[in-house]
This record gives sequence, structure tokens and C-alpha cells, in this order.
Amino acid sequence: TMHNNREYVKKALAEGATGFVLKKGLDVDLFSAIAAVMRGEIYIHPSLLRDYLEGEGDKSGTTTDSTDNDRLLWDSLSRREQQVLLGVARGLTSREIAGKYFISEKTVATYRSRAQTKLGVTSRARLVELALKLKLLQ
Repeated sequence: TMHNNREYVKKALAEGATGFVLKKGLDVDLFSAIAAVMRGEIYIHPSLLRDYLEGEGDKSGTTTDSTDNDRLLWDSLSRREQQVLLGVARGLTSREIAGKYFISEKTVATYRSRAQTKLGVTSRARLVELALKLKLLQ
């Protein structure tokens, strides 16, 4: 859709939609959205997800727990984006991550950048903080 506000998301979900993709993100997000829906998940474009969650918290008279918001954002990432970010959070280099998953260092950088954008995370420190908050690091 070209409509990027939470009211459209809310209405679409109420009508039974299991995915919500913006036209501006079709080149990358469409495949992620289809894969998520095929796994039985609900996909909401990451740029809308935080607004949607915050709006739902505002309407109920309470704020949505930030851990719940962060968990939903994390779950919206592809499996590979999660793997790469966990490697980064654990202090692995791009070369080490690339070797572990049999991908190039450039691909690691692409996954990391895309995932950090989706999460709104701009630094390794914030990524580690998020991973600890969500109990992703063992």
C-alpha cells in the first residue's frame, strides 16, 4: 500500500490481513513479507510497526511495554538479519560472521545495515543493549 499510518494497519489486520507492505519498500521487503506470511507470521513493514504499537498503547490508556515493542521489532527481522546482528552483538567481525554463514563480508554489511535500520539501532552498544534486554545473548 501507499498508506503509511497505523489506522490503515489496524483496519487491515482487523479485516484479516496477515501482511502490510509499503510500496516504497517493495524491492526488499516483499520477499521478507511473503516468507513471514508463509511461516504463519504477521508481517508489518518495520517503519510502521513501532508507530502501530505505540498507538495501540496510547489508546488503551497505558503505554506498550518497550520490551514487547522491541521483541516484535526483532521478530520482524529475517532469520539471516537476526543471525548477523547476534554475531555483531557477540563481538564477531564481519569476516567471522561471513565465514560462519557462508556469505560474503559485503552481504554481512548489507544484512547488518538493513536490520539496524528496521530496529532503529545505530551503534553496536545499542545493539548489545537490545540483545541483553531481549535475553538473546547466552
